[in-house]
Amino acid sequence: MTVQVIRSSICVTACLGLFFIVSSAVAATRNEHQVKASGVTELRENAGGTPVIVKLHTRTLSEDDSRRTGQLPGLACTGSRVPCSVLDGMSIQVQGEDVFVPKAAFIGLSDIVTASISGDKRKYVLRITGGDASEAYLVSLDFDGKQVLSRRVASPTEPNTPVEESTFHTVVVGD
Repeated sequence: MTVQVIRSSICVTACLGLFFIVSSAVAATRNEHQVKASGVTELRENAGGTPVIVKLHTRTLSEDDSRRTGQLPGLACTGSRVPCSVLDGMSIQVQGEDVFVPKAAFIGLSDIVTASISGDKRKYVLRITGGDASEAYLVSLDFDGKQVLSRRVASPTEPNTPVEESTFHTVVVGD
């Protein structure tokens, strides 16, 4: 029994170390911003020469709410922060124009660590990392000057292998 506990502890320590090494390497290649646990984090980038602004609205749950997140719709705490921090809202602007962001693009994201913007003149990517250890995640939101186009969720250790993919479309009624 003692040997198992030591092995588990070593694995957790090694896994956490690997996550932070991978996160640091990824952060070095992009313009990463630390995201506040509560409040508004504003990211401003010139992506492909185009000004892009993203605002992430986060809040820290009470300890009671953090314990019962399974009962609260749209909340999925990772367990990496106590109390839990959730993403309540997001706004995006490209060249000063608002971009439509559906709630499905950010619902369920919690314990966010970093965010970054990249792209060219027509398509942009917002990358969000959150959680830690086995609950770590990487979200990529693709968007253009009008709307969020897709959301991909992956493990930071396998960023090119999404475990979830969503596509968003604009539906025009009439005309």
